[in-house]
Amino acid sequence: SAVVSDQPIRVWIGTWNAGNAPPPDAVTTAKWVQPGHDVYVVGTQECDYKNWIEYLGNLLGSEYVLITSNKLQQIQNLLYVRKSLCPRISRVRDSREATGIGHTIGNKGGVAVSITIDDISMCFICCHLNAHNSNVDRRNGDAREILEGLYFDVYSVDAYHQYDHVFFFGDLNYRTDWLNEGRENDCKKEWYDAYLDAIFERQELRPLAEKDQLISEMRARRVLVGFNEGDIKQFRPTFKVARNEPIAYNPQRTPAWCDRVLWKSQPDCPIQQTAYTSVEDLTTSDHKPVYATFEFTPFMQPVAIDNNRGSASIVFSDLIVSRVDGDPERTEIKFTAPFLPQQFSTQLISINESKFALPSPIAVPMFINNKVRIA
Repeated sequence: SAVVSDQPIRVWIGTWNAGNAPPPDAVTTAKWVQPGHDVYVVGTQECDYKNWIEYLGNLLGSEYVLITSNKLQQIQNLLYVRKSLCPRISRVRDSREATGIGHTIGNKGGVAVSITIDDISMCFICCHLNAHNSNVDRRNGDAREILEGLYFDVYSVDAYHQYDHVFFFGDLNYRTDWLNEGRENDCKKEWYDAYLDAIFERQELRPLAEKDQLISEMRARRVLVGFNEGDIKQFRPTFKVARNEPIAYNPQRTPAWCDRVLWKSQPDCPIQQTAYTSVEDLTTSDHKPVYATFEFTPFMQPVAIDNNRGSASIVFSDLIVSRVDGDPERTEIKFTAPFLPQQFSTQLISINESKFALPSPIAVPMFINNKVRIA
């Protein structure tokens, strides 16, 4: 690969459940949407503020331009970039997946926007998952449905595998199981007081984070397998807070880190998270906004040009399959990618009782507008 520039690309990703309230003044919001980045991805939930795009544009200033936006009812995803970066941007895409009632109502779901900078592709998925403490399985199902249902360039390949970097963020609504969620009869006052004492007085967030539902589900590989997240103990729970106060929790809910930013990168595509925190100064909602920042060095994949045919082949010769569900003799290996003119498949042969392989090397032709990536 060839490095395009020694200057890293700085990416800011923010999420905020705005609680259907207008945002605060620009000075306060700037504590969340902090200056100095090349790419801004602003994800919101329960945001019906009609002037939101204009508000953010004024906040970022004339140096930035809105490249694309996507919306599903009150879930919104906006992507701004520094104007000087525009000539290096390609493949701007968007997609959405509703997970509400009947899997068609858009009060819950995910909206995605994606771009390629030089030769690095990135997908940003802003989500609002199922609410309430007991609905862990439904949240897991929402996340799977969003990742599998988003459609970009290749219908048969999910968002996991179409991009170098995939960011999954929003009001994911995972709660903490340290206390029972509910009214006074479900949550004993002495438990709640001890919880708040740990958060405010002793700053002991580790016991709370160990009861975080999302961390538990990811450790059990029931959701978002392969995704990464920064340390949520760097900031206090973001829900459910009292409005118009810096940080005070509503005793009808167990405080939780509902608002999150996660990411997944392909091998040999390094990226570094440089910050992950919430901003308590924004007080208009019952959620605190969260942001994460990243840096990566862009590069171009080497390209070979065949002026005669404009094509090449990838040869698979040593593919071994160690697990086959179903009849091996009826199992096929399928090759699908954006650069393939069609889908290719081949039968497997048995090596022994547990392993199967290609019957012979298979050449899969590629074609990309007379340019072929050499991997």
